[in-house]
Amino acid sequence: MHDVEVMTNTPDPLIDLVCLPDDQVPPSSTLSTLTNLNSRDLYSDWHLKSQQLCNEISAAIRVNKAVIIWQVSAPEPAMLDLEYLKDHGRNPCTIDIAFGQGGLLLFLSNLDSGIINGWNQTTVDCPIGEKVHPDNFTIHSWALVHRPAYWTPPHYDSDGSVTFVQVETGEKKWGLWRPIDEDTITRTNLSNIALTLLDIYQNHNKIQENWHGEIVTLLPGDMLIQPPRQFYAVYTPVASFTTGGHFYNYEFMHLTELSHYIGHTQGKNLTNQVHKHSIETFQRMVINLPCISCCVSCNKYVATGTQKPKLKTNTAKLAHNIGNTIIKYFWIDLKAATKTYRKKETDGSNSQMHPGQLISREELLTCLKPFTTL
Repeated sequence: MHDVEVMTNTPDPLIDLVCLPDDQVPPSSTLSTLTNLNSRDLYSDWHLKSQQLCNEISAAIRVNKAVIIWQVSAPEPAMLDLEYLKDHGRNPCTIDIAFGQGGLLLFLSNLDSGIINGWNQTTVDCPIGEKVHPDNFTIHSWALVHRPAYWTPPHYDSDGSVTFVQVETGEKKWGLWRPIDEDTITRTNLSNIALTLLDIYQNHNKIQENWHGEIVTLLPGDMLIQPPRQFYAVYTPVASFTTGGHFYNYEFMHLTELSHYIGHTQGKNLTNQVHKHSIETFQRMVINLPCISCCVSCNKYVATGTQKPKLKTNTAKLAHNIGNTIIKYFWIDLKAATKTYRKKETDGSNSQMHPGQLISREELLTCLKPFTTL
């Protein structure tokens, strides 16, 4: 039986995240009853309810809210001996452990547009004829091992992906930040205030002025799915083994783009690991389902401090042609499209986290008719 909850943006009272390492911190009061799927048993008829669950998750992440699925799987006896982790671990933590047997659970797999739509459905028309960065596939499943009392400082995950984690053994105190003026903040200011999170003790007052904080306790069997560009920190009170991964989804690309902007301006400071693969996946997502409203600029979205990758792949030209066709059809040129996208005056908000206005599917199909194959 599983409860699904969505992190709200209820601001008061503000949680003092400087106290996050304290194992006695009470749950954040901003974590209200949220969205409840009435504890329906997803395993008994997951094939009937999986799309509904994916839709619930998508609706939350699309507006920049994290999702928790309590007891997404039944906790089992620990696969790792905790005493061994305590006594024999040479490092306080090990991240990015190869874990090919993991990944999104089957009834959540449709959330991964990058694999389902991008790679799985384009290799016939666009065969993989060149070297492909392994991160396109390895990031979808990994594992983490942490010894007790380990503190992971505030950061965000690079390359604009959605991150999901599931506690297998142990416990996690997951701290998440949202800007207080989310509906009005510019991307430049967002990038700047993000730097205050690098030292939560020195910048305590500035963080209180600019950020809402929330703490979630994750126990074995619990899963958290957080949006692209989510700033977060983690405290591990006991030895823990956690699985997880990253993925991309068409409905969250506005947050992915914003994440890449921050990575381009502050990438060296705000992330703990740089990936260089995403453009290849984006190109295939565009080719398969061209619904991204702006063209992917290869050099613009390379994280600062990293080398610009060689992106002259067999998918680049077609993906760029499709992107440019959409731009010219709906917005005349890239400048006009960018202005409309950045302004986002929708529903009384110009939030950079807002997905923007929908475009007509019929018009999109008309626009892309030259690329349709019979």
